[in-house]
Amino acid sequence: MMDDKGFTFYDWFSERPRTRLGLKRRARIEEFKFQRLKKYIPSGALMLEIGPGEGRFAELCRREGIRYFCIEPSPPLQKRLNEEGYPTIGGFVPPIAVKSQSIDVLYADQLLEHMPDFNAAAHFIAESRRVLKNDGHLVLIFPNYLKEKEFFFDIDYSHNFITTERRVEQMLFDCRFTPVDKVFSIGCTTGILRYLIKATTFFLGWGITAHIFRIFKAGDFLSRLRKNLFETIMVIARKEQGR
Repeated sequence: MMDDKGFTFYDWFSERPRTRLGLKRRARIEEFKFQRLKKYIPSGALMLEIGPGEGRFAELCRREGIRYFCIEPSPPLQKRLNEEGYPTIGGFVPPIAVKSQSIDVLYADQLLEHMPDFNAAAHFIAESRRVLKNDGHLVLIFPNYLKEKEFFFDIDYSHNFITTERRVEQMLFDCRFTPVDKVFSIGCTTGILRYLIKATTFFLGWGITAHIFRIFKAGDFLSRLRKNLFETIMVIARKEQGR
């Protein structure tokens, strides 16, 4: 996507080749997230996804018969999603160009960290509250900065707002959301195995290790490897009316 000054957004990501193994891994991760969320989706629910990308989560919603639409800023992706039968609204958020109290679930996977600053992040969560029905659910998936440290910025130049479990939960509280479920994961991995992977990641992120990889001109391989070990936090929060 190119702006009026000739700057192209996300060519670095969209033009990089995807391996068959990588696509299968991504499909498993999306399935893992969907199954975690599934019990919070009421019968006949209307789902809004913000930033659907290539529509992997949309496919799962279609498979389960969930009413779905999305907001996507990239014109080529908008066109592709609409052609594949996923109603798509163009534009950036916030604000969210949707009627107040009109949806049951709002799903935003790795969006919050792209907000330009705290005010935009807070505005997005407040807008999420506005468009959700009473007792609707907001689903946020975001990187764990406390694990990733400098790699949080190095993995994606458009990361701006630092996301941690506590920061996000404070913002949710102030917007009258109550977290009802939360999971830390690396890919589909949780629990003790996740801690073992975290220990491995520590050595991969060690300065000497990175220097050695650069000497052998394998810095890009190291970044790809660390990306596959990226830790995210999934928070499912219910819109509250009583406070």
